[in-house]
Amino acid sequence: MLRKLKATGARILEVDYVNESTIVKAAKEYGTGELDCLINCAGVSPQPFLWDADSGDRLLEMFNIMTVGPYLATKHFLPNLKQSSSPKVANISSEFGCISSNDRGGFLGYRLAKAALNQQTKTIAQAFKEDGNKMIFLALDPGYIATRLTGFSGTDDMDTSVKGMVDIIERAEAADSGLLFEHSGEKLPF
Repeated sequence: MLRKLKATGARILEVDYVNESTIVKAAKEYGTGELDCLINCAGVSPQPFLWDADSGDRLLEMFNIMTVGPYLATKHFLPNLKQSSSPKVANISSEFGCISSNDRGGFLGYRLAKAALNQQTKTIAQAFKEDGNKMIFLALDPGYIATRLTGFSGTDDMDTSVKGMVDIIERAEAADSGLLFEHSGEKLPF
């Protein structure tokens, strides 16, 4: 996969969302050029299911990976994004972070971290709107994809999901900033 990505001319920068120094290093390696789109894709398994099965350390790990890491990446790549004529930040989130659609219970740590990521997306978007800045912030739900994260089970097609999210990013306008979208383009309530 990396070989195919490199063949497109993409630059690969290594980032560990729980280690801020790797994010700082990646931003420095990227240099001073403009960045049109930053995609924060951070996730861990939503297990355990039972709400009281997570330890404090596990809750903090999920929060650090899926909320703090994307925040730090956005912060450290901000100078590059500000140089773009149409800058966008896309945070890969989940409908599991939506309070209004939670009808299952379970997966508490995962839900807390993704709800915080959704709030982060909305809050930063609002801050930029207040400053009159053109930067767009999006939260995107890729769906239930067969990956290591889901134990290779899933009902949504990876290619369809990726194409849908790319379409959303490319079409996004100022009015979309701070919103959560399913990969199909449907706006989801928080």
